[in-house]
Amino acid sequence: MQSYKSFCRLIFVYQPFEVDMSEYFFKYIVEKIVYHAVIRFFVLKGLKANKIYEQLLEVYKELSPPKRTVEFRAGKFKRGRTRLEDN
Repeated sequence: MQSYKSFCRLIFVYQPFEVDMSEYFFKYIVEKIVYHAVIRFFVLKGLKANKIYEQLLEVYKELSPPKRTVEFRAGKFKRGRTRLEDN
């Protein structure tokens, strides 16, 4: 349900210029999968969620996912999740 709410927020964001929403949505999904891949990589290396968040913040700055999201995803990967996509 959370991903649906995020999707709705994404779609109904005011865009002052003409934007192809399919391209915008595709970019959003790809970036999300990249973040998940980076989080999974660091979990496999043995880093804790706080350190992973610091690394993401250092590289992606204000575009990095929220700390709670990193903690949530890191927890899932530590419990054995292998898929990068949302359910």
